[in-house]
Amino acid sequence: MQFWEKKNINQSIKNKKSKMKTKIVYTLHASSQFLFMEECWVSAYSLRKFHPHDDVLLIVDYPTKTYIDLHPNFCKLFTKIIVVEVPEEYGRKERSRELKTQSRLYVDGPMLFLDNDTVICKPLDDIDHLTCDIAAVPENHVPIRKMPFSPLGTVKRVFDVDAADSEYYFNSGVIFAQDNEKVRNFFKKWHDNWTYSCFEKGMAQDEPSFLMANREFDNIIEELPDVYNAQIQMSLKYFADAVIIH
Repeated sequence: MQFWEKKNINQSIKNKKSKMKTKIVYTLHASSQFLFMEECWVSAYSLRKFHPHDDVLLIVDYPTKTYIDLHPNFCKLFTKIIVVEVPEEYGRKERSRELKTQSRLYVDGPMLFLDNDTVICKPLDDIDHLTCDIAAVPENHVPIRKMPFSPLGTVKRVFDVDAADSEYYFNSGVIFAQDNEKVRNFFKKWHDNWTYSCFEKGMAQDEPSFLMANREFDNIIEELPDVYNAQIQMSLKYFADAVIIH
């Protein structure tokens, strides 16, 4: 489904009269040792150029909240900062994925999750027109069979499942998610899969678990237009019309 129409962006923003019903959501674990806050800062700043008054939420753990409080200009980019408990023994990667895979559970209403390493290039209002439960862009913008580096070996090693019959391996950097029981259960399953993958199999990445949750929910994820997650590595043909670069 391609719903982006070329138009005068500045005029579109000027004429905008109502807020998006879809909330934009980031998750963040940050400290002075890394540049994750700065990365999120760039993304949220680019977003606010097009959506100065829409709801933008940030989900963090308690150490991150203490750190970002030192940077009030960063915090001002967000309508609301949600602080959640994360097990103390979790490291940096585990904290990041813990927040991400449970993000749906902390937000009311339809949401568009964005990874911190994204840049917003155009308004996102057309996301409000989506009627599917969950939508994302395939990894590398191609079916699994055409991916230059197949993830199927990792999925087999972690979950002991041959996923060759799955059409897509979805990138989890941009996810549209409705707010209903089925979608919330999907996120719970994604989190359970990730917890098993991370702590039982040593695989902290969240996308193999995302694939498994999709399989277990009868391929609930639908394709989001490629311009909403133009992945730098494999998507030059989408850059001219990119809404989100990742």
